[in-house]
Amino acid sequence: MAIRTAIGDSLVTYVQRTPKVSAQAKMQGVGMAVRYSPADPMTRWMRAGVYFNAANEELMEDKMQT
Repeated sequence: MAIRTAIGDSLVTYVQRTPKVSAQAKMQGVGMAVRYSPADPMTRWMRAGVYFNAANEELMEDKMQT
């Protein structure tokens, strides 16, 4: 279990810190991380942060277009 949690945490950290990854790829990456460590609350919390940031980016793009 500890190894799976470490893999999930590593995936989430990579996804969050890589600026060149699209929002959709970030969401897929955190989804994969949660599949590796479904019982880890920290991974789920970090996934929520990625989802909120992706939603914020979409809102900002919509505002820029109008």
